[in-house]
Amino acid sequence: MTSPHFNMLNANLSQNGESGLNVTDLTGANLGEVVGKLIGTVQDLKGKVAAHEGLLMKLDSLVKENNQLRSTLAEQNQEILRLRGLLSSPAAARPSDVITPSTSSKKSRAQYRPMDTPYGHPKNDGFESREQVTCHVLNSDTQLDPDSTWATIARRVPNVSRQAPSARKFAAASRAFSLADPAAAKGFDYVYLPRKRKFTRTEIRVHLRRLGIDPSRILDISFPARSCVGLLVHAQYVPDLVSALNSAKVSLLQDFEPLDPVHLGNSIYKDDSVTVRTQKMASIHFDRCVDTLKHIRPHLVLPVGSMFVAKGWIDNEAVEKAVEASFPFGNKSKRSRPSPDNEMDDVFSLASDKNLDQ
Repeated sequence: MTSPHFNMLNANLSQNGESGLNVTDLTGANLGEVVGKLIGTVQDLKGKVAAHEGLLMKLDSLVKENNQLRSTLAEQNQEILRLRGLLSSPAAARPSDVITPSTSSKKSRAQYRPMDTPYGHPKNDGFESREQVTCHVLNSDTQLDPDSTWATIARRVPNVSRQAPSARKFAAASRAFSLADPAAAKGFDYVYLPRKRKFTRTEIRVHLRRLGIDPSRILDISFPARSCVGLLVHAQYVPDLVSALNSAKVSLLQDFEPLDPVHLGNSIYKDDSVTVRTQKMASIHFDRCVDTLKHIRPHLVLPVGSMFVAKGWIDNEAVEKAVEASFPFGNKSKRSRPSPDNEMDDVFSLASDKNLDQ
């Protein structure tokens, strides 16, 4: 009777391509060959068993890691549920947990509401003080560190350091509180520069800054002619501006006249008389000055407009309209409201008119 172990070994040898070898025949002729093949088969099985043991160890490690992750996830879910409960919990504050403005822990929410606001603004009925919110967080099942709560951190004042003002802003603030020199120049004036091509106002300000000129001192930039740029500045800044331009070797247009009909470059007016061209140029410069008053700072509209009137470029009516447009609420002060005496005068004058009509 053949042993089952020999049958299994014979099957393994047959799978390895040794189907012609019969291990049941252990004669002296094939005994050495059978033993050699048996040793090779055992070594192969040993390698497979070692590989399987490695796979089983990796699988065991993955199972442990999976269980650890599941446990951590469950703890985090419980923490999330606990924090949500803290946010929705209406628990009252205890004096031992947090320092509140009052010594009593049974204060109602109405005592923490804001006082009556001015100008009739409604109060916020759902208001809670920061101390109450901190109490809600601290009066939970798990006590938290007061220094680590979000309410305590939000109450901390950030340490924000203000940057030192620039030299330009410092000089502007100093001029606002300095006494006016009676001998200093007053008013405003235009400085005219040549240009080789078309520029935007932003490009001109960039170029002036590169030349060492403060662009904030340039009140307005205009283009009165095809090859000219006009810079509106205060009369006291004209020497500094001219000096900076001379240092940059920029020539000025000393005798430029913005009302000269020569600057009228549109070809449709080339056959008109000098009088017509002069009137058209005056009209264009009038509109240019009015547009300037619309874009400069409101407190400069009146003095700059007075300069335009003195030069004969616009009239007083245009200046008054520009001032009203720059201060739309300037005439609606409390002092301009009619008093009871004025109302009585109006009633009396109305009654007198009715008597005259009769």
